[in-house]
Amino acid sequence: MSRGSQGAVRQRAAVIWPFVSVAGLVVSVGGCLLVGRAWRDCDVGVNAVADSGALALVFVPLVAVACTWWGAALGVVGRRAGNWVGTLVGVVGSVGIGWALMAWLGVPDGYPAPLCAPDNVPAWWPRWLPV
Repeated sequence: MSRGSQGAVRQRAAVIWPFVSVAGLVVSVGGCLLVGRAWRDCDVGVNAVADSGALALVFVPLVAVACTWWGAALGVVGRRAGNWVGTLVGVVGSVGIGWALMAWLGVPDGYPAPLCAPDNVPAWWPRWLPV
């Protein structure tokens, strides 16, 4: 890699990393809010404070996953295929991360949640999207 191309890569990284950080935080906060709302609507857990503590433990690794995803989407795909394609890949991956988090934590299998019986899926979750 020549010095000119290294400078271009550094300049691109300086531009996209603030966006990557903000996008990772937005995905993480949105995913935790989604799971928290599902838990509240299905009466899962002890109370809101205890549920928030559990979600706080998930938040930090989720930020790392989401920032890594957005970094790969914008840094690699965006550089090779264009910024719009990288942004589209980032958005699709963010929706996938939110769906996976909801499928993993939002619908606790075997938990007796009478408000969301029989499958522990909240009423607002789209029926065509499996969890």
